[in-house]
Amino acid sequence: MVYVMLKSSGGQVLKDIKMIAPQGSTVIDFDTPVQLEREHNFIVLRNKRIGINRYQVFIKDLDDGREYYTFNYSNKNKWEIFGDWHTPEYIAKLYNKKVDPDANKPRSQRESFWNMKSRPGSINYKQKEKIRDEGLQRVYS
Repeated sequence: MVYVMLKSSGGQVLKDIKMIAPQGSTVIDFDTPVQLEREHNFIVLRNKRIGINRYQVFIKDLDDGREYYTFNYSNKNKWEIFGDWHTPEYIAKLYNKKVDPDANKPRSQRESFWNMKSRPGSINYKQKEKIRDEGLQRVYS
């Protein structure tokens, strides 16, 4: 799954997400970069990991049906989403997975977060320590 920080918000860019590319954006058509002369609406077909935090996002133009691809890092803070992000239930259905019952809760309140293995120095370990410390400060305040 690809997390992309778009102009208005960020989220998982998965199949069937609809995005708006502003005028001047670059998409790639069979290894040939194409600069858009006007705003275009695209739908995501699939994505492919090409490195650490680097994904190739395959998109289809909703106007003429042509297929292109772009990269998540080139769209950062430029493109917008129209419609809504997928719900956790829809994502689970899309990938034939079970729905996490805590998916709509904040991360610190999810059971899966606290059951996750965390080694000292990892991001999860630091997050858990911070949450525990904040909880202790509230108790002693």
